[in-house]
Amino acid sequence: MELISSYMVPINEQTFLMGSAQNSDIVYCGEQPQHEVHLNSFMICNTVITSDLFSRFDKHSENNGRLPATNISWFDAFVFSKWVDCSLPTEAEWELASAKLEDEHWCCKETELNDFAWYSENSKGILHEVAKKKPNSMGIYDMHGNVWEWVLDDYEEEYYSNSRRENPCCLESGQYKVCRGGSIHAFSEMCRCEFRYYEPPAFKTMDLGFRVVKREGR
Repeated sequence: MELISSYMVPINEQTFLMGSAQNSDIVYCGEQPQHEVHLNSFMICNTVITSDLFSRFDKHSENNGRLPATNISWFDAFVFSKWVDCSLPTEAEWELASAKLEDEHWCCKETELNDFAWYSENSKGILHEVAKKKPNSMGIYDMHGNVWEWVLDDYEEEYYSNSRRENPCCLESGQYKVCRGGSIHAFSEMCRCEFRYYEPPAFKTMDLGFRVVKREGR
């Protein structure tokens, strides 16, 4: 935890509506029904884990400084999170920390997304150093764009119909793991706070990374 303590920001215990509303103008598979979720307080890394930080864990990985650590499987991300005495965020924790504005799909208006995200419209197809765009209202950077982010949950398309209210986390099959946030190649609608993507846990690619959380008392 000491390695990343200066990057962690607190998120207070709260209740919020997760997923896309019934009358939403943009809806993809697995985003409904919108449902109430209550989360205990936690801390979350205000950037994705950088290449520099990851190289201290994996001496064989290439150190690209403050670029996001990528080409990392879910298993790699999970083990790193335990190495720093943390965890991967649950899907619900990630969505709360994305700081979606009321009546919007992002932490900002879509017309302002360029100020907060590296995505298909402005990235030029290359990764960018973390924290070069504006943070969201919770002080967290790059929740939209730059790299997809592994979270703890398994992907189940119908999970929201059965999700528990208190600190939910889907750990059903492990066949696919959820990725959130969009990337340098993503259109704006794929960078939405509600959008759910997924890959096999052994999958690796150049625009997929992760961040970590520390839960109260754990």
